[in-house]
Amino acid sequence: MNGDTLLSPEGSLANLARGNEARLADNMLWGRSLSSIREEARAEILALATRWTGDLVGPGNHSTQPQFWIMGGHQPELFHPGVWVKNAVVAGLATQLSGVGLHLTVDNDISSGSSVRIPHSPISPAMTTIDWDTPHSPLPWEERPAPDTERFSTFGERCRNQLQPFGIEPLAALQDWGASAERGIVDRLVRLRASFERSCGIRNLELKVSDLADSQSFRRFLWGAIRDATTLRSAYNSALSDYRAANRIRSRAHPVPPLDETAHGIEVPFWVWRTGKVRRSRLFVRANPSGKLQLHDGVREIGEIAANDEDTALVQLNHLRREGWKIRPRALALTLFCRVWLASAFVHGIGGAKYDEMTDALMQRWLGLAPPEIIVATATLRLFERFAGPSPEPVLARIKQQLRQLHWNPEDVTTEVTSPESVAWRAEKRSLWQSVSTDPVARHSRIQVINAALRAGLTPHEEQLLGEQQTLLASLPLQRSLRGREFAANLYPAEVMQDLFRKTIEQASGV
Repeated sequence: MNGDTLLSPEGSLANLARGNEARLADNMLWGRSLSSIREEARAEILALATRWTGDLVGPGNHSTQPQFWIMGGHQPELFHPGVWVKNAVVAGLATQLSGVGLHLTVDNDISSGSSVRIPHSPISPAMTTIDWDTPHSPLPWEERPAPDTERFSTFGERCRNQLQPFGIEPLAALQDWGASAERGIVDRLVRLRASFERSCGIRNLELKVSDLADSQSFRRFLWGAIRDATTLRSAYNSALSDYRAANRIRSRAHPVPPLDETAHGIEVPFWVWRTGKVRRSRLFVRANPSGKLQLHDGVREIGEIAANDEDTALVQLNHLRREGWKIRPRALALTLFCRVWLASAFVHGIGGAKYDEMTDALMQRWLGLAPPEIIVATATLRLFERFAGPSPEPVLARIKQQLRQLHWNPEDVTTEVTSPESVAWRAEKRSLWQSVSTDPVARHSRIQVINAALRAGLTPHEEQLLGEQQTLLASLPLQRSLRGREFAANLYPAEVMQDLFRKTIEQASGV
């Protein structure tokens, strides 16, 4: 098992966070100082996160009025170590700055998986799955029902049994999957993760995006986005267009679709649905004749919001929530809110960091803000690599080159027996290449004939190479499955994850 960790940019992460605070401090936004907006939002979110974290796993490690906020987040799935390591970066940097580390659980994203993949055995390329719940149709995590009790509570032991042939005692087998059975699936998965993090010195606060989105601070952001829908749509789509052009992406759906304008109004980057529903809808806004902002989900009108009175608009948004309507941020809107309203530094994985290039452009074009810098963190651990043996890739590359040489330059392939005919053909080929008077077409045709004749004498050698190639190609599926890096972190031994977290915390905190 081997691994490596990547943190960027190089240099002091603490200085990056300090620089971001200074960069944002003197800005105005929507008629208010950004400093006061951030102070107000932080006070509310800190209270929410402190309360939920304490109820779930005990108090976090932060001051009552932290100056620095280090944030990251992910869906509540069983992710691989490269994702999990972000939480150690958050904790290490927050500790160094005497700030708060906050992990956001993105429970408004779609949940479709209910299992993890594990190689069937050390000698089989097949993959098997260990399920922790019954299969579900895709729906937002926050709407997902409680998991199947039997499957969830026995998941760790079934992982242990499957990994016995590999001699691996997984972290999952040491975790209490039967605890907190009265809670929903998101709470239970977060508790399992955060409880292990506490044993490794990671004491970040926890908060669900669903709770963040129901805060007054987020609703102020939502109201500003709704009120500014035309400008927001233009900035969003131009940022997306530039990103696609720079990365040569032609698909209209990737990495995200553009915001639309229909008879229902202007689309804004939020999801909307009603409690208990499984389908998220796009949110549209349209000014009606009375001067109010009409919200629509593409099928029906869901309510009206004041266009020029923030207090009234917040009351109306609260009323929609009481009626069961949920308005949740899409990816770019979520990271924009976190980076502008809350974070001193936001920690991304490689994929999220790449997409956040669009968020940078959106901040500049919509809000007129110079984007704060982000931290990119990932790690690579290969749980089953020691069972794979030497990689066949270098040998396959050498065989491919030898077969190519045999086809085009068989005269350079040496054999123990050289017939008089082959000696003559080789001499003739050298003469043809050196000749300047021979017709090129005729010369090419004759060289092809000579090559075929030379190859005929090398048939046993060619057959041997092809046989070796087929054997190695047949081993590739097993090799690739055993060398994969995206197996769930809960399948790794606890001591491996503890060591990764310890090293990452030291690196992030500048120890």
